[in-house]
Amino acid sequence: MGKTEKTKQNIVTQQSPPNAILGLIKVTCYLLDRQIRRLERDFFAEGGIREA
Repeated sequence: MGKTEKTKQNIVTQQSPPNAILGLIKVTCYLLDRQIRRLERDFFAEGGIREA
């Protein structure tokens, strides 16, 4: 394995954890958006805020 190949392999290895974290952030944002939309839909379906 030449010096260039080792350098490329090292760069890929260093980029993997940040890419994994970004992927998890994207999934988390997607799931939170879905949850918020569902809560909003349920809120309006149940009549919203009612005064006692």
